[in-house]
Amino acid sequence: VLYTFVRGGFFSRANEVVEMMEKENMFVDKYKYRMLFLKYHKTAYKGKAPKVQSESQLRKREAGLVFKKWVGLS
Repeated sequence: VLYTFVRGGFFSRANEVVEMMEKENMFVDKYKYRMLFLKYHKTAYKGKAPKVQSESQLRKREAGLVFKKWVGLS
């Protein structure tokens, strides 16, 4: 499930899955998801945020940055 969310760019859901897995002490292969993130989203979430953003775009960007930080890319 986590693989599908990361590949599709649904980072808010991916963060929820990661949180549940860590809460239940399940193993999460950060290297696998780091490589997946770099393969599909390496150009996303770089640089400054645009000045004009809708709330949904802002939430999506924040979720992406949280996931990026979790895998150790920022």
